[in-house]
Formats: sequence, structure tokens, C-alpha cells
Amino acid sequence: MLSKVLSLLAVVGIVTVPRALAEFCETASFSVEIDSGDIICERFLGFEVEWDSRGYNAAGIADDDFAIIRKRVEWMHLPVARIMMQEKWCYKGKNNYEWDNPEMKALYRHLDVCQSLGTTVFLSDWGCEPEWLLCPDVDRVDDPKYVDIIGE
Repeated sequence: MLSKVLSLLAVVGIVTVPRALAEFCETASFSVEIDSGDIICERFLGFEVEWDSRGYNAAGIADDDFAIIRKRVEWMHLPVARIMMQEKWCYKGKNNYEWDNPEMKALYRHLDVCQSLGTTVFLSDWGCEPEWLLCPDVDRVDDPKYVDIIGE
């Protein structure tokens, strides 16, 4: 099957794969040995996932839908999650912050799940320069006000 996919990709010009290599990939077998005594990283947290609340409200993710998602997240035993937020969710301009709105509540719901599961969260912001990320009082990510909003 793999050789057929690789051959098809080669025909349509997506990738050039010699037929012999495609056939070898189809039949090759190999072993992987792991030396558990050869530690590369002493504090490896685990593999992370990107789990964002953006779009949950627009998609109409109700509490019963989220309960299904939560069960799946619990099953995965996520050691680390990266969650994106946008400063415009909480910053409304002129030093006015609003923490109780649909976007922030969706974010809190994700953070609550991670906290209850002991998942380490890297909370990140996607910036403010593309039009869909515009934030009041801030034009660019190198604006000191942008840093102030993130820190707040």
C-alpha cells in the first residue's frame, strides 16, 4: 500500500521517489533499541498538545459536548498542554480589563481541566498584528503596552 501511495505522489509531482525505494519501504522491517540508562534530558515533561479554546463558542460546543472532550483529554493523560489565548479577550482598551466574558470562560474551562488533571500548561498569546488578532491600544508586538497587557 505504501508503495502505491508513494508512486501516486511521484506521478502527480508531489514527491520524487524511486520505485525501488517505495518497494523497500513496503517490505522493510527493523528493530529499535532504547538504552534506558542513557538519559538525554533529566527533566523531560512529555509530549505536548495544542488545545485551544478559540472557536469552541463559535462552534457551539455545549457543556455536554465538552464533557465528551474532557473524557478524551483525561484518557490521554496529557503531561503538557499549550493553550493559546488572545489579549483582546480580556483587554477592552483604555486600561479596561474584562475577565468575565464568553472567550475567557472558554479559556477558564480548559485551564480548569488541566489543573484538575495536573497538566502543565504553557499559556501563549498569538500576537496582535494580523487583523483577526487586533487588540485595542496596541499596534505591534513590540509595543510596551502589549507586554503590559500580557503581564496583567
